[in-house]
Order: sequence, then structure tokens, then C-alpha cells
Amino acid sequence: MGAYLAGHSLGLALALLIAGTAIPRGGYVLTFWLLAFGPVGGGALAWFAVQSTTNVVNTRGHAQRFGGEVLKNRPAMLVIVGYTTHSWELLGMWAWTPAFLAACFVAAGSELTRGAGLGAYLTSLFHLTGMAASLLAGLFADRFGRTPVILAMAAVSAGCSFVFGWLIGTSLAVVVGVGVLYSFAALGDSPIYSTAITEVVAPAYRGAALALRSLLGYGAGAVAPLLFGAILDWYGVGHAGAWGWAFVSLGIAGAGAVASAVLLYLTPEAAALRQRHVARAAAASVPAR
Repeated sequence: MGAYLAGHSLGLALALLIAGTAIPRGGYVLTFWLLAFGPVGGGALAWFAVQSTTNVVNTRGHAQRFGGEVLKNRPAMLVIVGYTTHSWELLGMWAWTPAFLAACFVAAGSELTRGAGLGAYLTSLFHLTGMAASLLAGLFADRFGRTPVILAMAAVSAGCSFVFGWLIGTSLAVVVGVGVLYSFAALGDSPIYSTAITEVVAPAYRGAALALRSLLGYGAGAVAPLLFGAILDWYGVGHAGAWGWAFVSLGIAGAGAVASAVLLYLTPEAAALRQRHVARAAAASVPAR
């Protein structure tokens, strides 16, 4: 799952790299034309992949219902709530970081168009950092368990949200350094949420649980940039605290992800999963005789 979402981050990084190159040369029209080739190529690759994928349908028991298997499943709902607040923070950050970095470059003296291109380039770097985070966090989660890694990543990400927007006008090296840490932590727990929900929901309802997770997560991710922009409009982008308070709105959601991870950690189901992970790791470390 970590490798799967790392591919997602790689695609975002390539898109921003293309955008950063195309905007100064052909404007937004050329940029959108170039980016449109991505979904076309992805659709073709998906068609080939699905052809060789086995179609598995799990049988549902007579007593099993969506309400009982998902909505009344406390660990599953904590994972979904955590993913929703995580998505609010992550997708809001993704949507506005290019503009924020462009504003940082303009504040440092760059011309507006050049600042937009540089902002896209740097955000591309942040997505590559997120790619590494997905891979490493997935490995760590397999080794140490899901909830400890979610908790660590969510706590660091929320902390970065609370401070990132206040850095405009400071050293660009500081902005980039905090941004790299921010992007690493914000995306690091994404694959773990997706894996965790499959471990606490009956196989026959995993698709439905993942669908609910995506509906709420991407719904929150659609609202987050709107609130972020409304805060910028309220203060005015020339106000010293506009970007700071806008990113704080993402940090509040990140704090919700931390709270959900703590509650998930305390559930008996999470404790049982941790014990299984420890047992697997111990068995893997014993050399074969």
C-alpha cells in the first residue's frame, strides 16, 4: 500500500514539474494541455492491469449488515474519522502550498510569474518527499504496528500546520526545511489508514468501508481549500497573519487525526493487531535452521 501511494505522489510531483516548466513558457493553457495526457496514459495502463486482475467477491453471512460491520465497528470508524481529518489537512495543504511558496518567493523579491514557477518546482520536491514517506511509513507500520506510526506522523504534521503559514517573509531555507518535514509527515500515514481499515473490517464489507472512507475523506479534502481561501479573503493576503491562520485551520484538523489515533491505540482490537505484528517480526528475525 505504501508503494501504491508512493506512485500517487510521484504522479503529483511530475505534474507540478511539468507545470513549473510550462507556465513561464506557454501559460496556463499549455500547462493544462500537457497535464491532460496524464489521465489518458493512466487510463490505458489501468485497462491493461485490470485485464490480468482476478475478480474476488467475498460471501456475506446472513447476519452481517453494513451498519454492524462498519458503522458500529469502533476501530473502523476511528480509522475513518482519522482519515477524514487527515485528508482535510493533507489535501488543503496540497491545494495551497504552491500558492504559499509563490508568495514566499515574491516576498523575497521574485517576479510574480517566476515565483509561481518556483513554487510549483518546490511543491514537486515536497511530493517526492511524500513518496519516500509512503514507502518508509508502510515499512515502519509493518514492523512496529499501524497506530504508533499513524500517531507519530499525525502529531508532526499537525505541528507543522500550526507553524508553516507564519514563516512567510522568513528565510527561504527555513520555509523549505519545514515544508519538507511537513510533506513527509502529512502523507506518511496515508497508506497506513488504507491498510488498517482492511484489518478491522470483515472481508465482505471492506469495499464498502473503503468507499465510506474515501467519500468522507475527499469530501473533507474538498471543503478544506475553500475554508483556507475564505480565511485568506477575510484577512487579505497582505495581512501578516493571513497565511498563518489559514494553515492553522489545517492544523486543527490534524489535531483531530492525532486524537483519533490515540483512541484507536487504546482499543482492544488495535492491541491485538500490535501483538500479531510483534509476533510476526519476532518470527521473521529468527534465522532458518
